[in-house]
Amino acid sequence: MKDKNIEVELEKIPCEKDLGMYVDPSKRFSKHCEETVNEANRMVGLIRRYFDFIDKHADDDDDDDDDDDDDDGEDGDDDDEDDDDYDDDDEDEVDDIFPLEV
Repeated sequence: MKDKNIEVELEKIPCEKDLGMYVDPSKRFSKHCEETVNEANRMVGLIRRYFDFIDKHADDDDDDDDDDDDDDGEDGDDDDEDDDDYDDDDEDEVDDIFPLEV
């Protein structure tokens, strides 16, 4: 292997992920920031959908539990106070903290 006339063409890559960081030739982190924001927004979306799912099913379970509580001699008025903990304003606060647009 003493042939020194070997030419290898290297292709330019606009961005490379290495050790969890996106690095581009100009050494800027804009792609890394963009990808990190997108990942965080996906997680916020998952959490938001999970809580919406839980809230819908919790409301159904509360209706069933109220019938059972009457048999025990307890009135179900205590459960109504917990329903006020979650309102639509909480979603607006999350949107202010974690906007879904990049």
